[in-house]
Amino acid sequence: MVERNPLESLIKHLSSITPYPEIKELIQEIKKTFIIIVGEEDALVGTTNIRNLLKEFGKLDDLFIVQGAGHLVIEEANHYVADKIRKFI
Repeated sequence: MVERNPLESLIKHLSSITPYPEIKELIQEIKKTFIIIVGEEDALVGTTNIRNLLKEFGKLDDLFIVQGAGHLVIEEANHYVADKIRKFI
């Protein structure tokens, strides 16, 4: 992704998604059970912030980190993701 996009475009994109404090409020309001599946090497979402956020709300068991996958985890580990979703529902 980085190699195919100009640096300016990447900076604008990352700047637009980085400040998202509302996510804390959204997680507190979720009344349904959920899972989060994220690639270990996801440079856009990252695992540290998600892990800390879910730990804060006692939902760390709802996080699945896919080793070797990036932002397109559904394409990079489709069988793993499908299995987790199948077990979840």
